[in-house]
Amino acid sequence: MTQDLDQTSLGGILRGARVAKGLSQQNLAQDLRMPVHLLAAIEADDWPRVPPGRERPLARRIALHVGLDLESC
Repeated sequence: MTQDLDQTSLGGILRGARVAKGLSQQNLAQDLRMPVHLLAAIEADDWPRVPPGRERPLARRIALHVGLDLESC
């Protein structure tokens, strides 16, 4: 199954960086000690499924782990 990688949204940018590093969602979630469903929600820009007030900190954690500078995005 081919997945369209939208790299214009924050979730798409994070997903693209993860894929470029060769990490699966399961591997990254395990590394970050984060539930896979939460990582999937962030990558899908499904922000209502992310706990309120945790959106930015979690996105920053993911970005840091995949070597992405969110300031340049």
